[in-house]
Amino acid sequence: MLQTLSSLLKTAKAWGYVPTVFDRSALSLPREGEKREERFFTAPQARSIIHASEEPYSTLWAVFSLTGCRPGEIFALKRSDLDFEKRVIRIRRTLDAATRQMHAPKSRSSSADLPMPEMLEKRLRTFLADHWRQNEADLPFFSTKWESR
Repeated sequence: MLQTLSSLLKTAKAWGYVPTVFDRSALSLPREGEKREERFFTAPQARSIIHASEEPYSTLWAVFSLTGCRPGEIFALKRSDLDFEKRVIRIRRTLDAATRQMHAPKSRSSSADLPMPEMLEKRLRTFLADHWRQNEADLPFFSTKWESR
């Protein structure tokens, strides 16, 4: 970045836009401030949130806490991405919050097969049997609010 800026300033001087010489050594990036530690829920806090929530949020929070997925990845899951035989959750797409459009994940490494712990498998099976509402997109965590866009 500094090399590019230095080159721009030299060109500006050569073209007569800058009246003085710029010394590249005088250019520096601002120092980073003290980094704050990221805040995450502890396991007991996550358990409390899951138990205090009603469906579909209870299962949604369980998926978040046990997979570490981004919200867009979870909202883009299809029922076919839940492989109960192999106990795997396949992340193949993400839902853009602004446009409500499906896209490929952020990076190649974001497309992954995640383990589905036995506890999550049972919860997802129960959720799909008792609380899931069929929808055209076959999304487990579907909202009618998304249909309007």
